Amino acid sequence: MDRAERLASLRKRPPPVVIKRRTRRKVDYPEPKPGEVMCSICLDTLRRRKMRALPCEHEFHELCVRDWLNSGDPYWFKTCPLCRKPLHNFGKNSSFFNELLNLLRVIAHESD
Repeated sequence: MDRAERLASLRKRPPPVVIKRRTRRKVDYPEPKPGEVMCSICLDTLRRRKMRALPCEHEFHELCVRDWLNSGDPYWFKTCPLCRKPLHNFGKNSSFFNELLNLLRVIAHESD
């Protein structure tokens, strides 16, 4: 098989046998009890660990949001995992910007 044929075969769908072998499974996460909030990063309830609120007021586990902010893109591309609100489009005088700076300082201090 030459290179062109191999590239063309990559564009094709997998054969039906492969699709039939794939399995789907339904995962049921427990509904939060009244007054509980779920961390949308790990899907666990927030009552079990320390929480951290982003400046957009969405709350997550402290470790989950720290990993989220430390992974992948530089901080100026970061968004809230829930509402996708950019974390960098705020003026220096806004409370959002100040909260974000405080959060980044905490993360930097904990990483040391």
